[in-house]
Amino acid sequence: RTVSTMTIDTWCGSESEPALGFLDLPESGLARGAVVICPPLGHEHVIAYRALRLLGQELVEKGIAAFRFDYLGQGDSSGESAVADAPDRWLRSIEESVAYLRSAGVEHVMLAGLTSGALLAAAALPRLEGIAGVVLWDPELAGSRFIRRQKSIHRMTVGTDDDDVAGVVPLLSLVLHDDAARWLGEARVQADSVAEAKVPTLVVPRRADEASAQLVRFRA
Repeated sequence: RTVSTMTIDTWCGSESEPALGFLDLPESGLARGAVVICPPLGHEHVIAYRALRLLGQELVEKGIAAFRFDYLGQGDSSGESAVADAPDRWLRSIEESVAYLRSAGVEHVMLAGLTSGALLAAAALPRLEGIAGVVLWDPELAGSRFIRRQKSIHRMTVGTDDDDVAGVVPLLSLVLHDDAARWLGEARVQADSVAEAKVPTLVVPRRADEASAQLVRFRA
């Protein structure tokens, strides 16, 4: 049976620095839970936008509301991207998305992160309480690998002119402050850190490497 859906454009977070969000939910307004969809960073978000929208619709078909958003400093949310505290703003965007759903009366909230968004979802877990579960979809297990790949794509498609700008790291559709790039380069998704969060976790990896295998074993 096809469920009628509706999408509400909204803002969450502080009035001085709001983030843009999209709430997908059944037309009845009733849902048995909700998922905060943590998008990838930079150009990965651009190419994944349609897939994440379809994911939201699929969740609504199952009676689960979905909240999609732009990180602070990215997309149509407020703020700048090339700032030193960008990582805190990314994680705060996830926190505020969860808070928005809970303020609407949703008790069971999960996270679902795609690629670099999965890396951020895992990093946000220690800052959150009562998360019902998390899905790490094709997770970027090492932020350093994400940066290397995005820098290579940037150089091939845009060129190297921005590389001479002091204090920033240019990526495709994203410019990082050196401090933010350092934080992201050191970020990891590891089985022990996921276990410490004590949140039911589903890992859907693309690569059949040992790091992914450890996470899948932890899931079981």
